[in-house]
Amino acid sequence: MTSDPRRARLEELLGTEATQKLTPAEGPELDALLAAFPDEDPDGFELAAAAVHLALIGVPDPMPAALVEKLNLTAVALAPSPKVPRTGRPAWAMWGGWAVAAGLAWLLLYTNWPQPVVVVPPPDLAQEREKLLKDRSAKTSAAEDAKAGSSANVVWSTAKQEGYLEVRGLKPNDPAKEQYQLWIVDPTRKQPVDGGVFDVKADGTALVRVRVPIVVKDALAFAVTKETAGGVVVSDGPMLLVLKPKPG
Repeated sequence: MTSDPRRARLEELLGTEATQKLTPAEGPELDALLAAFPDEDPDGFELAAAAVHLALIGVPDPMPAALVEKLNLTAVALAPSPKVPRTGRPAWAMWGGWAVAAGLAWLLLYTNWPQPVVVVPPPDLAQEREKLLKDRSAKTSAAEDAKAGSSANVVWSTAKQEGYLEVRGLKPNDPAKEQYQLWIVDPTRKQPVDGGVFDVKADGTALVRVRVPIVVKDALAFAVTKETAGGVVVSDGPMLLVLKPKPG
């Protein structure tokens, strides 16, 4: 805060002018003080108040980048000529106030503008499967039905409780009515463990992650059945494919 009482009074009047109407006596007083202090920017308080108002009116919806660029170009093209200073102060002082206020408004708006959400794509199951195949703890199981022309293979790691099922030649299903379900035969449990439901695409293929609700201690074999949509707890249907670990 300035120690000069006349300059302090000038700043007080400028602040009043920016937020409310001056009285008939304050108008001439402000003009006289501006003449005494030509370096003072009479528009700085109004611009700063406008900038703060813009920043506090709320967070708008995200503005497209193309629209931001267009508005910036339009603002430059339509920028008004500088006002004639009422006190004869130098032009650089007047433009300095505009620059500071414009910069403050843009900074406040930018920091409050919603930033674009970065969408992280889901992991590629084929890559995840290839990665698990290289793990020493992983083992593969496979099955083939020559008559039906279908086949399947599973890569599974008991240590990681992670696995991937790949099928070919199965009949595409209607997910609203029925789904295929994978089962894990664990000799330490009375019933096969639910490995998750999956859908087969129109080309008869599917690549899915094995879903296990409980820890599988020993994956002796895998089986595929067709169940009602959403799967079942205990299957009564025939096993379409039974996948057994490959030797070695």
